[in-house]
Amino acid sequence: MFLAKYVFFASFLLVNISAIAQSNILGIGAGGGAMQSYGDADNSLNFQPALQVQLDIKLSKRFSLLTEFHASKLVNGNYDISSVTQPFYARYFVTNISGVSTAVTFYVFSFDKNAKSWQQALKSLYAGFGVGLEHVNVLSIRTKATLANGDKYLFRAIGSPDLQLSIPVIAGFNYYLPQSPLAIGLRAQLGIVPQDELEGYYTNINGKPDLYGLGTISLKYYFQKSSQFNSNKGF
Repeated sequence: MFLAKYVFFASFLLVNISAIAQSNILGIGAGGGAMQSYGDADNSLNFQPALQVQLDIKLSKRFSLLTEFHASKLVNGNYDISSVTQPFYARYFVTNISGVSTAVTFYVFSFDKNAKSWQQALKSLYAGFGVGLEHVNVLSIRTKATLANGDKYLFRAIGSPDLQLSIPVIAGFNYYLPQSPLAIGLRAQLGIVPQDELEGYYTNINGKPDLYGLGTISLKYYFQKSSQFNSNKGF
């Protein structure tokens, strides 16, 4: 499993380097937002501040290769597990998380100059999915729940980092500043972690993969090898 993760990371670098070499438009950006975890706990809302760096590689007018790095903390569950009556919810965890992912994105509306006005206004709306790698380190974990056969839940030791594959599903919008290489980006990302160990528990009690939600706002700068910026119509 570890070999597959490092092979993925090497492939990730090669794909991005190759795409940058062939792209005429390259955007870099940074911003912040909030992250929320969803796993084998009660999933109470506990948003944590998050940082994000983005690399937007334009492949064509409709397609882009969007690479991002994020860093945050995941906190969820019940801190006072002694007050919980249902064993399923008698869990609490805090983890540090940092990850990198690449997604192929599709711009929903055409850049055709003859497009309707509402399409022109939304021409920077995009959606896509890809693959990523998450570095997770458990800071705190508590549980008093047991399985039906009496076994305790299994979890990683505190301070034992782990690499986990993820599937990012994203949607976003860019607002290009008039007569400028700058753009303001809004982005929402749902990270699916099939390994189901995002919060440090080895046991999958609910039969669903762990998830995290990430929402950010960023400022991007676009470099161009050819063609010029077209006023406030983007690229």
